[in-house]
Amino acid sequence: MKEIRKPHQMFIIVVFLPVLILAGCRWGGGTPQVTVSPIDYDFGQIGPDPVTTTFAISNQGSGLLQIESVTTSCGCTTAEINHQTIGPGESANLTVNFDPQAHVGAVGQFVRYIYLRTNDPTASEVEVEIRADVIDNPIAEEVSP
Repeated sequence: MKEIRKPHQMFIIVVFLPVLILAGCRWGGGTPQVTVSPIDYDFGQIGPDPVTTTFAISNQGSGLLQIESVTTSCGCTTAEINHQTIGPGESANLTVNFDPQAHVGAVGQFVRYIYLRTNDPTASEVEVEIRADVIDNPIAEEVSP
């Protein structure tokens, strides 16, 4: 039977376990902090064609930011984020599409919301707003005296 070197094993545990714990704290143990830029967007006057804008979602904290879900207030609006995990100091793009044709014939002011569910302890849900003034015929509106 072979003798097990317990002091050698203890040395490995005593030296490497704290290193692994500290490394885990440095890379994942901090607190995320979500920021959105801009927090809202106004498309202004638009016709019936879909429009798109992009928001920057940044992590100003020291831990990994998880975007757990992205939802919208209406089926006329879709939103997609290109990275659901954002490291400290990094950013992701949130692309938002608004389709006025989803409301056939509707004109006037529209306000829609995009909701980001995150692991930020101070902002578990972030609300982003888009606005648009849908008009019947944007070309005719521009030419009218």
